[in-house]
Order: sequence, then structure tokens, then C-alpha cells
Amino acid sequence: MLGFWVMTTFPISLAMCTDEIQLRFHPCNMQENYTTNVVKFFCNDKTLRSIPDIFRNTTFLDASYNEINNLTGESLKGCDQLETLKLNRMSKSRNVTIAEGFFANLTN
Repeated sequence: MLGFWVMTTFPISLAMCTDEIQLRFHPCNMQENYTTNVVKFFCNDKTLRSIPDIFRNTTFLDASYNEINNLTGESLKGCDQLETLKLNRMSKSRNVTIAEGFFANLTN
């Protein structure tokens, strides 16, 4: 008789066990501090072509040293708690196009 296991993964982390959480299918490293409500995404040097989806409560995003050529108005939509955005050397080989409204969704 063949049996199978069903595995469910829940996005639960214990802050007292670790400071850094590696999301299973996300290209970036995430760090979350539950005490201060600080959520950081480190997407630097991942050869990304666009800004990946991040949590709405993200306060820090580093997308430096990637292959991002186009920043649209939808890239950071809903990220109203973002305080720090690092975009150093987004594209090593091409010009970067920043669409009108890219920064419009940012309130901090």
C-alpha cells in the first residue's frame, strides 16, 4: 500500500530563535523584528530583472546590484511603510527607466 504525506508550511517564525528568515520561494532574504515592527528585504546582488513582491509592512528594501531596467508605478504599490529604498547600480549594463508615479505610492 502506497502512502503519502501532506506537508503544509505556515509563515510562522519565532523571533527568539532566529533573526533572519529565508522565505522558501522568494529570491530575497527577509529579516523581521516583531518588537519594533521592522521588516527588511535584502534583494541585493540576486540578478533580478524586476522588484519582487514584498510584504505591505516592509520598512527597508535593498534592490541594489541587479539587472533591473524598468521601474513601474506598480512596483511598490501598497508599500506605504517603506522608509528606506536602496537602488544602487540597478542595471550594470543598461539604462534604467523610472516611470512617472514610481515614487507616488510611497508616503514615508
